[in-house]
Formats: sequence, structure tokens, C-alpha cells
Amino acid sequence: MIHVCYGLYDRDGKYSKFCGTSIVSIFENTTQDVTIHLLHDNTLTTDNRDKFIYLAGRYNQQIEFYNVEILAIDRINYIKENCQRSDSFHIFSIGAFYRLLIPQVLSENIDKVIYLDAGDTLVNLDIYELWKFNVNDYPLAAQSTQAFNKDPNAAKRQPLCNNKIVKEENYFASGLLLMNLNYFRENMKIIWGGRQNISGFEFFIKHMDICPYPDQDIMNYCFSENYLKLPPNISWRVGIIKTTNKINKTIYHYCGPGGKFSLDKNDIFSQLYFEYFAKTPWFNSKIFANIYKSIDQLLIQSQIKLINLCSLISQRQRIFLIENLNTEEMKKIFSISAEEILIQVKESNDLNKITDEFKRSNNKKICMIISPNYLVIRNVLISAGLTEGFDFVNLVEFFPNLFQIPFDTFPIIKSM
Repeated sequence: MIHVCYGLYDRDGKYSKFCGTSIVSIFENTTQDVTIHLLHDNTLTTDNRDKFIYLAGRYNQQIEFYNVEILAIDRINYIKENCQRSDSFHIFSIGAFYRLLIPQVLSENIDKVIYLDAGDTLVNLDIYELWKFNVNDYPLAAQSTQAFNKDPNAAKRQPLCNNKIVKEENYFASGLLLMNLNYFRENMKIIWGGRQNISGFEFFIKHMDICPYPDQDIMNYCFSENYLKLPPNISWRVGIIKTTNKINKTIYHYCGPGGKFSLDKNDIFSQLYFEYFAKTPWFNSKIFANIYKSIDQLLIQSQIKLINLCSLISQRQRIFLIENLNTEEMKKIFSISAEEILIQVKESNDLNKITDEFKRSNNKKICMIISPNYLVIRNVLISAGLTEGFDFVNLVEFFPNLFQIPFDTFPIIKSM
């Protein structure tokens, strides 16, 4: 039996369909017996629960439900009490922490489990290809971010790496894990506290300013020196490999701008996703009506943002922060004059120049950020006391195609 686990927080009842699509992709590609373990809270509706049960039954597979607000209420309260002041906590939701509860809530008869992010994973291979890795000598198996992003420099922007807490080559993504549950059960204090050395959670609570990815940073702090590195071909980030235009037998992560789920109507990877989604009980005639409605709402929201931006610019001096883009081209596009301040980000310390300028200007400047790594920059500036939407704005949001960055389709997808 192969055991696969998801963590589900579904505030408005529209998130379950993404998890359901991932589950379908597993069932469609394996001849093995699979049990899905779904860690959820009270946000799981009866209707969505019934759909999950129907889905497993249709493929003659099994699914088990675990309400963490009953089975791990002490841990849930601990997370809420200590982590709500983190900006990342609100971006990723409490569901990001549920993977840390797996060893506690699953039966002790289960000694190994595959964890997958519920929101954006597609398993386009036989899940046994991941299951067969031996983690008896490790707490877990994972992909380094360098392998996940197909980029040797991918970890350079991780604050834990910049602060020399985790080695760049060891920092791993937490969206796909093969967990040795026996190890976790015997060493729970490493994550939750109660030992002599500082635990993962204690470190996170103390250093939230350098932990933009809560669960991932906790696990890297605890295990980056001791895990089995999965091969690069086991999992791919769709946004990185779209230029290949070839579907492979692998696990795809559909994370787009800011780590959010993203689809592009014109590429084969999005078509692949919809092929699986169409096989779920969530695919119905209401989907299309919801999509059109959400597009109208996005247009209105974009107009409001543009009006607000024009108002802000008319009263303040522009500062431009540019990263990983052609600076001369940006000068022409946005008519950046010689009198205006332009900062190129090459190192994390370059962001200090922004806060220095604001201190000198007495809040008479506004920072226009032009970078594909906006989320990381945003977290740094907020930690420095600047306000998003007032002191700084994401200019790429208004011109995604201009910077060859996929349009943020997450609001449309979520409405489906």
C-alpha cells in the first residue's frame, strides 16, 4: 500500500477541487493500491468531503480523513498563538503547517508517507516511482530548490541561506516530501521544542523576519543537513520549463507569481491540468459562469489599483527598484529620468538603500518595484516598516507580458 498525504485548509470551499485534481492524477497513473490521507480542519464542507469519497471509490482506492482541530488541537492552538504576527502566516494560511502534524495524526502502523501540496501538484507518473526511494536512514527525502527550479542559484534569495543558517546547495522545497514517520515520531522535539537546542518552531517564532516560507523554513532549519536528495527529474516547476513544450513523466508544480497557482490558456501544461481536472466531481457547468464573473471582477480591481497608483505618483517622487531585467530598457519604457533614483538589486543588502531613501525623504517618495521576485522583496520591505500599496508597489503586476511573467490567473482559477 502506498500512502499519500495532503494538508487542506479550505476557507471558502473552493480549494478542495485542486486537491481533488492532484488525487485524480495519482489514481490515473498507478496500478498500485493507494490510500490518501487528508489532513483537514473544520473548513472542509460535507459536500467536498462526499466528493473526495466518491472520487476514491470510483478508482477503487481508499481515503482517510483527519480533522486536525480535533486530533491535534494543542498543536493548532500553539501555531495560532505564536505565528499569527508573521506576514507569511497569512499568505500561506495555517494549512501550510499541517504537514508538520502528519507523524502525530497518522496511525503508528504507517512508517512512511508521501506528502504533496494540495493546491498545485499534478502527478503525471506512477507514484510508485517516488515511493520506492529508501528513507530508512534519513528523516525525509526532498528536492533541493536548485533542482526544483533547475537553477544553481535558486537558493541565493532564501533568507536562511543569505544569513548562513542553511547552505544554498541544501535548501529544499517542502511541497513534495517522502517522510520517514518513525524518525519524526522519535524526534518530535526537533520541530516542536522541549530539547536543549532551539527547535524548528522556536527558531521560526524568534526569526520570522527571515522565514518567509514558514513550514519550509522550519523543516530546512531542522533537516537541511540530513535528508535524501531526490533526483532533478522527479519533480518540475511548470513556470520554469514551459519553454520545453514537452510533457514528461514527472510531478508538476503549478506555482506561479508569488508562489500562487497559475495556469496559461495557451500552453500544454495547462491543458494537461484541465484534462485531469475534468475527471473530478468538481467539474460542472457552473465553472464557466464563475470564470467569466471573476474576469469582470479582476478588471474592476485593476482599474481601482491603477487609479490609486496614479494618485500616489502625482504626490510623490518615484524610486525605481529593478532586478533581473534590462535596466536600460526599463528606463525607456517607464521614462525614468536622470534625476530619479534607480536601484539595481544584486545582493540582499541593496534593499537597505530603499529604506535609507525613505528615511531621508520623510515619506515623500514611492518605490516602483520591477522584479520577478516581488514576494521576497515585499517581505523585506514590510519588515523594515514600509507599507505595501503606499510606500511601494509591484509594477510588474500591471504589465506581466512585458516582463515575460505569466499573468496571475490565481483569482480566476480559485473562482472555478
